[in-house]
Amino acid sequence: MAIEQPPGAALESVTYYTVEGQARAENVAFAGFHSVDFGFELRFAGGRTYSAVWNLRLPTAWVSFSEHPMGRVVSTDGCDAVEVGRWPDWRPLVGQTCWVTAVAGPKPDASGWTDVGFHLDFAGGERVTVALGTLADDGGLEYQPDDLVVIFDRALADEYITDLQRG
Repeated sequence: MAIEQPPGAALESVTYYTVEGQARAENVAFAGFHSVDFGFELRFAGGRTYSAVWNLRLPTAWVSFSEHPMGRVVSTDGCDAVEVGRWPDWRPLVGQTCWVTAVAGPKPDASGWTDVGFHLDFAGGERVTVALGTLADDGGLEYQPDDLVVIFDRALADEYITDLQRG
């Protein structure tokens, strides 16, 4: 897993990259989490930009977080970009400093273990978990190696990661 530490500056904006035509809150934002297709960017004071994306090299999948705009990490052709920093879940976090504090996972797979995500901890005490996953048919979360979920509800994140670790 390639995880780089954010710059220790205030978060200024958040942009999701979703399937073309799906960049609306009703397709992305659900109770306690967001289901993001391709990845997202965090832009910090001072101009530094970090991207979170899923990576898949069968049978292993992982999440990377690096100091590059999305278009330098993966192709954004066929994606819609939507600024979500003003959405209710992100709004209180914009303006705060955040750090990557721990890997969320791992999950057993055919090759051993795969790390499924990471946590962003914010200066105000909030935690956001970024993990491989998607919206399940029942409205909850399910593992999906080629999608990301951004989980704002700490209890939901802990339950999801614990379920993944059980295999």
